[in-house]
Amino acid sequence: MKKIIEITHVSFVLVCFLLSIVVQASQKLAYINTGKVFHVLPQREIILRQMQEEFKDKVAELETIQLDLKIKIEKLKRDAELLSLDETERLRIEISQLDSKYKIKAQALEKASALREVEEKKKLFEVIQDAVKKVAKEENYDLIIDVKALSYAKSEYDISEKVIKILK
Repeated sequence: MKKIIEITHVSFVLVCFLLSIVVQASQKLAYINTGKVFHVLPQREIILRQMQEEFKDKVAELETIQLDLKIKIEKLKRDAELLSLDETERLRIEISQLDSKYKIKAQALEKASALREVEEKKKLFEVIQDAVKKVAKEENYDLIIDVKALSYAKSEYDISEKVIKILK
């Protein structure tokens, strides 16, 4: 009786194993290197130039404040002994105000730039995702995984170049 149960158990495990192999063989799998695709997108360069153009006035304003700040600091160092106490104090206050103004505007620019960058990256990744879906439908893939989620995969399963061709 024990022998029959043992043989049945082994047979069941063997059948399950064989079924899993059959199921796996029928699935078509691939992976994509999303980072690689993102870095070769022509739209990425266009968006980068647009963002530089969008923020150039604010960057120029910061550069002007920084130059003005540098000039006043040099004047204070150079003419400290020649200036009256009131003039020295007034110059220090101006320097402090300019420094505060610079920090506030720089922080605002950094936040606005970072927010805009996130928005644009999201749009680009949606474009990549649409291209991945197109490749998946055209070539009947059951599962496509990002390379970051993998420990190892053969390069023959990489569809990054196919996605890049669609996007160019």
